[in-house]
Amino acid sequence: MRFKKVLLSLIFVSLAAAGPVYWIWCRPSPLEKAAKLTDRGDTSGAIAVLAAALEAKGWKADDEEAMRVELARSYLMNGALENAEGQFRTVLEKFPENAYAHLGMGYLYLVKGFDSFAVESYQKARELNPEDWRASLGLAGLYVFRGEFEKAEKEYRHVLEIVPSETIARKGLARAYALSGAFSRAASEYEQVLSRLSQDLDVRLTYARTLFLSGQLVRAEQETLRILEQSSDHKAAQMLLADILSNTNRRQEAQRLYESIFNGDRQHILAGLNIALLRARRGQMEDAKALLSSLEQALPKDEPLTQTSFPGFFEIQDILNTKDFIRHLFMEYHTARARLYVMQALYTDAEREVRYNLQRQPNDIPSLRLTAELYRLKQQPDERLEWIQRALQAYPRHPYLLLDRAESLISAGRLTEAFADVQNVRAECPTLSRAAALLSEVYLGIGKTHEASEAAKEAIQLNPHDPGAYLAKGLVDMATYHYDQARKEFCRALEIDTSFARAYYELSRLHYIFKDLKAAQAAFRSAHEFEPIVYSQLTMRPSKHK
Repeated sequence: MRFKKVLLSLIFVSLAAAGPVYWIWCRPSPLEKAAKLTDRGDTSGAIAVLAAALEAKGWKADDEEAMRVELARSYLMNGALENAEGQFRTVLEKFPENAYAHLGMGYLYLVKGFDSFAVESYQKARELNPEDWRASLGLAGLYVFRGEFEKAEKEYRHVLEIVPSETIARKGLARAYALSGAFSRAASEYEQVLSRLSQDLDVRLTYARTLFLSGQLVRAEQETLRILEQSSDHKAAQMLLADILSNTNRRQEAQRLYESIFNGDRQHILAGLNIALLRARRGQMEDAKALLSSLEQALPKDEPLTQTSFPGFFEIQDILNTKDFIRHLFMEYHTARARLYVMQALYTDAEREVRYNLQRQPNDIPSLRLTAELYRLKQQPDERLEWIQRALQAYPRHPYLLLDRAESLISAGRLTEAFADVQNVRAECPTLSRAAALLSEVYLGIGKTHEASEAAKEAIQLNPHDPGAYLAKGLVDMATYHYDQARKEFCRALEIDTSFARAYYELSRLHYIFKDLKAAQAAFRSAHEFEPIVYSQLTMRPSKHK
């Protein structure tokens, strides 16, 4: 009995002594407190808890690392980006193998506009933790922004290997394909996304634009109208519809739609640029210049994007899209200025505008193509081909570039090489009317008039609004002595595009055949007016057709 009393006394004393220790052991850690506060949306409270805890010394390395990472994350969530950067840097000084800190620094570099540093940080995060696909997502977005599409594809594929249903990666991959000219693959990826997100109008819009770029104009218009049925004031869909109308010889309808968008929002620069170009094509050059001048004042400030809040690592693409859109506005503005200079045969001024774009984005496809076109207009075929080849080094499968090269090779008489380029495009994008029209020229060049005629008819069927298709048909008709039909085809091409110099020239040749010198000279003067170097007024003959 006495022994039992002693034993109970010892147990009581032990419990009393252990009580404070047990209480301390059960008490939540600063990290746990901060996590609970963050979950409740109280990031300021989480920051206060962690900052106070880190003032104490003697933490184990693992605990300090975890708290500093959580503190940096809390700063990010709170929009205190400078403080977040400071904490991430401290983590990396003490714990250089912390993948999350590299991920965080990648995001911060991206926001500040230091894209090269962002790539390095994301690469390090991916190396340290390949299973955290957020780093690959960031890398892929940056590669797309820089025009490095093959690298982007690799990263998006890595994400999809880990999470096959990841929609952000699937949309990103589709966009990378579209920008690189792989339109069929882009459409396929968008269709997979739409099978799960059929009501996502933005995805449907990018899908419609991909169809438009691949030459599927009817389907593109149907998809765009479907969007507008659900959201009639969807400005991006209205813009795409106007683009489709403009490219299918419905320019008055297109202009009305552009003007409707612009009148509703004078800050809508892209609509204004299209209005200016359409006015210039109608001969209203001074009005076009005045409109461009007013649009310059509406451009956003050209400065690095800043963030006041942290959208999350999964929304990095939204930041990149904003950066890309701002850059796109500036480049579209300078491209419009360049095109106005081209219409006035002021090629040196046009080159200056294009150089501005290439300094901002060396692999910008429209600027590379326009540079090559300027060399054509200046009758410098070698330089033209050199620029096309430069563009193809960056985008080896892009159908527009392959067709540009084919056209250049036809002019040089290198028909076998041109044929290969045209056939490669037709395999990837069978609905592009320009490919069929150029195929007709190749066949005509090697004397296969029947095949040339069939290809020209196919071009017209693919796009009845393509002036190049009617030119191709007219060339075949003229070569086979069907002169009346040839004249009709050339005139049809000029109804669609009143500035089509090559059509004017071929029409002048036709008039010469019938000894109608007055009409021939008038048509040639029109060709010379639009392309004064290609069609020399001194010789009344072109140096080269292309």
